[in-house]
Amino acid sequence: MERLLSRVKFLLCFFLVITLIPKAKAAIATSYVDPDTVLAATTTIEFVKHAGGVWASTGAGVNFTFDLGQTWLLYDASNGMLSDNLSAIFSINNRLWVGASHSELVDESPTSFSDGLLYTDDLGDNWFQVDFSASGVDKLLGVNSQIFDIVGHYDANQNENWLFISAWAGALIASRDGGSGWRRIFPSIVDSINYTNNAVPDLRMLYFSCAVDTSHGDTLFLWGGTAEGIFEYIFVPADLKAFSPLINQIAFCDACTDSAGSFVFIGGNNGLTRGFKTGGPYVSRFQSDGLPGPQVSAVTDFRDRVIVGTATANGSSSTGLAYSDDRGDSFTPVAGFNSSYALPGNSNRIYDFAVIGERLYLAAEEAGLLVSLDSGLNWSAVVVDTPDVSQGNRRNVVYALNAEADTLRLGTDSGLVQLFMDPSGVVDSTRFYVFTEDDNSSARVSKVRTQRFFTDTTLDSTAIWTVNQRTTNGSPIVARSSDGGLSWNHLQIGQGVAELSHDINFTGDTVYIVGTEGAKRIASYSPGMLIQSFLIKDSVTSDAFDPGTDTLTTIEVHGDTIFIGTRNGFAIANARDSAVPPKFKITRINTDSLLANAVVQFQYDPANPFVAGVTGNFVPAIEVQYRGADPAIVWASCRPVGSGETNGIAAGAVVPVLLPDSSFIFERLWVSVYDDFAWNFAFNGDTVFAATNNGLIFTADTGFSWDTMQFIDSAGNVIYDASRPVFGVDVIDGNLWVGGKDRVLIVDLSSFVSQGFFVVDSATAAEEVYAFPVPYSNVINTDDGITFRFVVEQDAYVTIEVYDFAINLVRRVIDNRFFVSEFYPNLIASVRWDALNGQGHELAVGMYYFKVELSTGETRWGKLAIIP
Repeated sequence: MERLLSRVKFLLCFFLVITLIPKAKAAIATSYVDPDTVLAATTTIEFVKHAGGVWASTGAGVNFTFDLGQTWLLYDASNGMLSDNLSAIFSINNRLWVGASHSELVDESPTSFSDGLLYTDDLGDNWFQVDFSASGVDKLLGVNSQIFDIVGHYDANQNENWLFISAWAGALIASRDGGSGWRRIFPSIVDSINYTNNAVPDLRMLYFSCAVDTSHGDTLFLWGGTAEGIFEYIFVPADLKAFSPLINQIAFCDACTDSAGSFVFIGGNNGLTRGFKTGGPYVSRFQSDGLPGPQVSAVTDFRDRVIVGTATANGSSSTGLAYSDDRGDSFTPVAGFNSSYALPGNSNRIYDFAVIGERLYLAAEEAGLLVSLDSGLNWSAVVVDTPDVSQGNRRNVVYALNAEADTLRLGTDSGLVQLFMDPSGVVDSTRFYVFTEDDNSSARVSKVRTQRFFTDTTLDSTAIWTVNQRTTNGSPIVARSSDGGLSWNHLQIGQGVAELSHDINFTGDTVYIVGTEGAKRIASYSPGMLIQSFLIKDSVTSDAFDPGTDTLTTIEVHGDTIFIGTRNGFAIANARDSAVPPKFKITRINTDSLLANAVVQFQYDPANPFVAGVTGNFVPAIEVQYRGADPAIVWASCRPVGSGETNGIAAGAVVPVLLPDSSFIFERLWVSVYDDFAWNFAFNGDTVFAATNNGLIFTADTGFSWDTMQFIDSAGNVIYDASRPVFGVDVIDGNLWVGGKDRVLIVDLSSFVSQGFFVVDSATAAEEVYAFPVPYSNVINTDDGITFRFVVEQDAYVTIEVYDFAINLVRRVIDNRFFVSEFYPNLIASVRWDALNGQGHELAVGMYYFKVELSTGETRWGKLAIIP
């Protein structure tokens, strides 16, 4: 009961957040004590199936039964629990989790204090308290951090055990390792900063409910109910998104297509990503898919085959080659490649590919230039020049390749090498150009590109461009030759060239240079001209690549598409001629599985038809109804926070939306289906059950019509008034478990026969008196008033009086009324009070006492609280 009443108080007073958070306790196992054999409390909010039984969180501990309620067992503060009041319960992977709390008087008003999160792996023999401070998470113990919901999901494919808890002012906390490590998750970076810096959390950070949605394939959806609407968190697994922050190389594949267009392959520090020229959706492949190493250092397509070179995690050396004949879905390592070309010092990273006719070439650093005549299965070395280390000749150390007709250009440690070949691949002649290592030049050519100039559609001329990096003490340059490599113009740092350029590419006469200082642009080259910088920014969002932090690593151009890779994501521009500079779409890479890939907020907005069903921004309950292969329907309980908002139940379903071009997109549409709020939801196929203050209602047609559950036993007797409040509900093994106001009910869904269980057999029941709901509000609790619980052991006349904190009489509720020996309230009689004083006025906020006096001589006292 206490847990329910704590929820009621929070519904009124959530904005009064106090940040008095005591230090977290260490995780310690309690000594084993047998559970009590008793049904502890009359009101239950949550039920879960665990270890073959049904377990319930109550205000007096955790109750559980293994025989459909015929026998009840209890753990509370006397036999293992940290505290009696349990505010949440959840079971996953044979572990039972509970959220615990207790009440203290603060300014003469009872206030809930969180005792954190507990778990047991042995049916309650030992309980552990989670030490959140070990994960750096604060504000989960103390005032206004009560844990109201615990949900989770075990991902067998990724072997990840997800857990989420909504902890009111403690916000939303997540773990993906079964509870060993925890972290607070936020809708945005701004929310994270505000939560850290502000003494009182924003409404959007006050979490009351949460639910996991696994109806979207391997993508996990998390729904959070806050004081500022509903938040949808989308967690995409690594293999269904771009997963490499550092982009090494990009390859377009016209022959690799599906209905969405031709593919683009992105090699990076976390495997290979496949997308489209226009962007996503993306998939990624890793060592588990056949890649020989964690990094993809180079990628190309050749004869409808995708071929990749892989590297160690730090990218320093090759781990081999692999190929895919299914458009990158799976890979087969090239047998023996690394053992054949491994060198002392491991300086054999694969940097680049090039194709001439039926021959595939690769640049493998000190392993040199290699060629394959059978689509990458077998390789042989091509000797570029006779090495002469004493003269500084390192032309066999190859970093870059560029093919033009029968000419293969190589970027080496000793400048540019051009191999002129006959049609069979035999080298006819060779041309070397050595770049000096001095203040005006650097020797290593790390990238080679050919710029082509056309008159109409006829090739008019070409220019060779190189990106040069220092090997000892030279100066980085970008070099250009318009006479086939005989003479060169140098673009140096003073002209706008970055301290370290990484790549170069072209769209017509325009030259793009990317490197450590962002992007540079030359509209039309002429010697001595100043290179212009330009910012790569997203044309829709405010995101942009920061020249100071987002090092640009590579650029590829294919038709109208420009693709730029960085150390922190990539950018794509399509229809490049329509804007100068081009309009980009930036994709940032999220490798953090606890950071949502997308967050969507749904809140009260009567002008927006898609969220019109969200009638109030405070969401005390949210649950997911699965519908076979279709996306789940999300059910949310809504309460008012601001002007115009009302109580309601909203159902959110994914619907197709027709666009002007006759295509479809899918959006979630929220529809209001009931005009009051619910405490909880449960589902049995198409039937939805909602626990409300007006009884347990249910619908089988997505809320178009509702009925109220009748609780009738096998003899045809009504065992619970259908219009009385219901707070907890769940469907477990064909039975509907219901938490009513004063009992637990079990409904057999095959026959709709009900059973009822309530506290009558406690050895100390006669001495226990209490009032409920407490704390009480005339704003929230408008229907039933306050009910008094007491026991009459012998037939007697009973008087009940209420006193204020100074023991002044406030109201005589009943005076000398006769009661037979029985537990009260029951189905025959009860004592309810409208919470008004003797003059019919509402009571002031504060603590009150009540006295139950029996004509047989017994007198018992209890207390209650009135809140706004």
